[in-house]
Amino acid sequence: MADLDGRVAFVTGGGRGIGRAICVELARSGADVVVNYHANAEAADETAARVRALGRRALTLAGDVADRDQCAGMVERALAEFGFVDILVNNAGVGATAVGRPLVAATRPEDFEWLMSTNAFGAFWMCQLLVPQMRARARADVVMISSVAAVTFGATGGTYSAAKAALEALAYTLAKEEREHGIR
Repeated sequence: MADLDGRVAFVTGGGRGIGRAICVELARSGADVVVNYHANAEAADETAARVRALGRRALTLAGDVADRDQCAGMVERALAEFGFVDILVNNAGVGATAVGRPLVAATRPEDFEWLMSTNAFGAFWMCQLLVPQMRARARADVVMISSVAAVTFGATGGTYSAAKAALEALAYTLAKEEREHGIR
């Protein structure tokens, strides 16, 4: 990973799993890290401890990325603590197994809304809230953590595939919109 000394990363879903690994690698490369989590404060605290053990600052923030108001509150706290965020990793997500992998025709509307809200809307809200201040940074990066499901479209995974495809569409669109500002 590149030298990230002096940079601040905000990782949604950073408390455990892939998100934890991302937080630790960002810290190992020199970034201070905002660790977002939804439900498991203990796991997020462990991630933050690993970041701090690498000599970097860490802030844990509870919040559901599916809720724009909670995203706004987290962004406000992160900016108050660090002054800026110049790396956004949209990692928070919910898998198809969380709703039982039903056929499209059998999917409950609230399950589809939950997966779409967490996997796609959350990234949209976070970009909408953080990208404007990123434009003033010498370098800024937005990373979307997607899935092969966005291109394989397996049966009984329609909710997840649709949400991850929407996330990828957002990534491609944002890249074109923000290229002139040096945001990658």
